[in-house]
Amino acid sequence: TFSIWRRYSELHKLSATLKTQYPHDAAVTQFPAKRIFSRSQVRSVASKRQAELDAYLQSVVSVEMLRTSPLVSTFLRQTLKDIAREQEEAHGIAPTHRDA
Repeated sequence: TFSIWRRYSELHKLSATLKTQYPHDAAVTQFPAKRIFSRSQVRSVASKRQAELDAYLQSVVSVEMLRTSPLVSTFLRQTLKDIAREQEEAHGIAPTHRDA
């Protein structure tokens, strides 16, 4: 297994593009809704959202037409930033602020 780090907006864009390019296949996936929350709820909402987004990506890759599409393959390709973040977490280093 490996980790990828993407912003919610990037996942939302992927979902919208899949629904446009593969309307029948993408119909079986359910993209999680955006939520409004207070500062005190940040950790719990982030944890729940991560689980929902993981479930969404699992549903995407469970559909062969979506899984084999160049769009999904490119989106799920691990970047150097992903690898660096994975190494930081493995060594207990707090992640630095970055775009993705």
